[in-house]
Amino acid sequence: MGTETKTKRGFTLTEMLIASGLAAVVLAAFMSSFISERKTLFMKNQEQALQQTVRAAFTVVSRDLRAAGNGVIMRESTLPNWFSTLPIAAVANPYVVDGGSNPDALYIVGAFDSASATLSNPLAANATSMTFSNLTNAYYSSSVQPGDVLVLGGVETVMVTASGITTDPTANLNVGTHLAYPAGTQIDSLAVIKYSVATVDGKSSLLREDTRISYEATADKVIAENIEDFQISQLNGEWTVEIRGTTDAELSNYKDATHGDQRKRYTLASKVSPRSSTAALNITSWDTDSMFTPTPAIV
Repeated sequence: MGTETKTKRGFTLTEMLIASGLAAVVLAAFMSSFISERKTLFMKNQEQALQQTVRAAFTVVSRDLRAAGNGVIMRESTLPNWFSTLPIAAVANPYVVDGGSNPDALYIVGAFDSASATLSNPLAANATSMTFSNLTNAYYSSSVQPGDVLVLGGVETVMVTASGITTDPTANLNVGTHLAYPAGTQIDSLAVIKYSVATVDGKSSLLREDTRISYEATADKVIAENIEDFQISQLNGEWTVEIRGTTDAELSNYKDATHGDQRKRYTLASKVSPRSSTAALNITSWDTDSMFTPTPAIV
């Protein structure tokens, strides 16, 4: 009886080449889809981060802009005498340095802190020194510095000097207070907040500078990176803030028609109305450049 032998047939070379080709096509399609999804996700994340950055910057600027003039009782025309960090021409509050086609710079004077101090002892009229509880915020954890501007009881402004206080920042000697104040009188701190755009660590950034603070580095002033334009305008008492930012990275398969690069841009423009301003005070007569009579009424 004969024995039948069955031979197992394998894949031919042609079949292997066809199968490998099909696998390569499927793999290439999968990789293309995967890379496309990654690029789309990356672009969406960049756009989302951009919008969040611009909106956060606008929130900070609008908050300070609404506080313009808060606690300020001296004439606006005298502000540069009180604050050496203001441009000489800054006789309005807020004050804008028009950058033209470049970003603007914004200066705001006001009391920006909720914390305040109180007089430790009664203060007589014509006083050129005073003692008070520490202003409980990060700027005045220990003591005030010469050049700081304070408001006594909401009615009189004094500047801290090396030897005490003065109500006339232009005088060579300290000029005493015009009124007497009891112990416990509230003392508020005025400051200049400056906004500007500058390149920091290779990125165009929006800077916020509180002139009471000694910054260790310019980077400490940055509140938003990738901000390329900052425009401020005013009409009928309302301020328009416009901030334009760019994505942090360049995006493949995208080109900005205006700027010619591969970064997407997002612009936020909105109106802001300051809550108070020295220009809005109904003042019938000025006693001095550091105080007023009578108590002002907001109109």
